[in-house]
Amino acid sequence: MVLQGRICTLRSVESKDIDTILLWENDSEVRRAGSPEKEMFTRADIEQFVRNQQHPTAETGQLRLMIDVSRRTVGAIDLYEHNGISAGVGILVYAASDRRNGYAADALQTLIGYARETSLALLYAETSPSNVASRRLFERSGFVCTYESSDKIGLTLIL
Repeated sequence: MVLQGRICTLRSVESKDIDTILLWENDSEVRRAGSPEKEMFTRADIEQFVRNQQHPTAETGQLRLMIDVSRRTVGAIDLYEHNGISAGVGILVYAASDRRNGYAADALQTLIGYARETSLALLYAETSPSNVASRRLFERSGFVCTYESSDKIGLTLIL
């Protein structure tokens, strides 16, 4: 699958992405923003994940797309807990030098368009209260805050 945004291309995960995904998933900064309590991933875990991405989203409940800019992979965007009606959205632009360039916003808008085409009714996201950039990204894309706690902010977009 390939989805073209204004500045980014979203593409299916490939075996060439295994080392990159392994690095990102085990990076302590990325883990702190996502699920720090999970165990570190092994190469075998990521190889299995990449193989699973070849199955239909309805079967796996997840779709990961790599974010490419000028044929360089800068991040990933996920639909997770996909049940045919709603899905969570997670996004990562990995290198600090690639942030604040509009890549995440473009990738998110492209994914929202895809979600609408596939008849999803609702998207949701969670971020930490300290991740102001993430909250702004989702709110600028039409998500509204649905709950706040000391460790999470929930945002929702009705499609």
